[in-house]
Amino acid sequence: MPHMIRTERLLLRPVQMRDAAELAQAFNTPSLARQTGTIPYPVTADYLRLRIRHWIKCQGNSQFGFAVRRGGRVIGQLGFGHVVNRRWNLGYSLAQPLWGMGLGTEAVQAFCFFGFRTLKIKEIEASVFIDNPASAKVLEKIGFQGTVGRASEWSVARGVRVPVNNYVLTRERMKLHAA
Repeated sequence: MPHMIRTERLLLRPVQMRDAAELAQAFNTPSLARQTGTIPYPVTADYLRLRIRHWIKCQGNSQFGFAVRRGGRVIGQLGFGHVVNRRWNLGYSLAQPLWGMGLGTEAVQAFCFFGFRTLKIKEIEASVFIDNPASAKVLEKIGFQGTVGRASEWSVARGVRVPVNNYVLTRERMKLHAA
C-alpha cells in the first residue's frame, strides 16, 4: 500500500531500507534519543535497519512507518502502531537541529489527516514524556486532547520508565480544530 504525502515543505513516504543511514545521522543526538521510547543513544544504521525491516514487514497491517524528507534528505520518521478497534498509536521523531521550525507540526498534522482519510482510523493516541513540552505542544496545536492512560513508558536511551502525558485525537476534533 504505497502512499506519499506532500506538504508545503516536506515529503512523507513509507520508510525504506536505504533510509537507515540518514535516520541514524538525524537521530544520533542524546537530546532526541531521550525523548523517544525506542531510539537508543548512540543509534546505529544497523539498529535502524532492524526496525525498518519490521516496519516494512508490518506495513499496512499493524503499523505504518513513514520517513520525513526535506530537501532530498531524510530528517525524521513517524508512524502508527495499531492499538485496538481502529484506534492507533502515533509516534514521531525529527532531527534535533530542526526543532522549533514548525516542521514537526506540519508532518504530524499531514500524517494524522492521512490516517483519518485514507486509513479510516477512528482515533489516534499519543504519549509524550512529561519533560518534553515541545512535543506536547505539537499535539495540542493539531487538536489532540489530554486524557488518562499509561502513567509511564520505557525509554531505551534513558534505561528507565519515564512519566508520560497521554493524548487522543478524534476525526471530529481534528476537523473542528482545522476549521
